Amino acid sequence: MKKWIIVILFLWISISSIIGQESFNSFYFKEPQPVDNKSSKKFPKKIQGSYFKHNDSIVQIIIEPESMYTTFAIVMPISNKEVQKSHNFYTKDSLFYGIKENEGIPYKELNDTTYAFLIQKDLLFKIDSLNVLKKFGDDYFINERKSNGYYSTTRIHKNDSILEIYEIDPSVKDFPIKALKYFSSEKIDDINTLIAFPPNKEFKNFIDLNGFVDTTKYHL
Repeated sequence: MKKWIIVILFLWISISSIIGQESFNSFYFKEPQPVDNKSSKKFPKKIQGSYFKHNDSIVQIIIEPESMYTTFAIVMPISNKEVQKSHNFYTKDSLFYGIKENEGIPYKELNDTTYAFLIQKDLLFKIDSLNVLKKFGDDYFINERKSNGYYSTTRIHKNDSILEIYEIDPSVKDFPIKALKYFSSEKIDDINTLIAFPPNKEFKNFIDLNGFVDTTKYHL
C-alpha cells in the first residue's frame, strides 16, 4: 500500500513539474467556482449600481439584479456649419437628433463644433442556467460558460465606493499554478489550456496567491 502511495505521489509531482514548466495562454475552470457553494439568483443590492472606470469616465459598468453591462461613449464631432446645412440634425429638450434614428443623444457645443455622445451598451454577464453567480467570503464570482463547455471566472469585490474586477491571466510571471493540485491540460483551438477543478480550500489558496491578478477598478 505504501508503495502505491509513493508511486502516485511521484507521478503527481512529475506531472506538476511538467505543467509548471509549460507555457499556458488560456485558463478555465471545469465547474462554476467556488464549486462547493450554492449559486445566487441575483446580484445583491449593495453592489448594484453604475460605476465609472478609473481614469476613463466614459466607460461604465452597470450592475442590475440579474445582469452586468458595460457602456461607453463614442464622441462624434460635427461642425456647426454642417449642423446648420443638414435637415437631419437638430436639437430638442437638451438632446441632439439625427445620428441615432428617432432618438436623441447627449451633446455639447464647444466653439464652432458640436460633440455628440453615442452611448454603446454591451451585455457583460447575465445570470441563467449556464452562467452562474456565486459568493465566497466578501467576493462574488461570475462564471461564464464558454462554447468549449468550460467556465471563465471573474472575481468581483466592492470596497466602500470602489468596485474591483479581477480576472485570470495565466501568462503572468508568477501565476500560482502550484496552488492547483486538481487540474488537467489540453489544446483548445491550438492554444495550450489549463483546466482546473479545485475544491473550495484549494480555490481559496489560489485567490490568496493572486490567481486573480488582472485588476480593473471602477467607482460610484
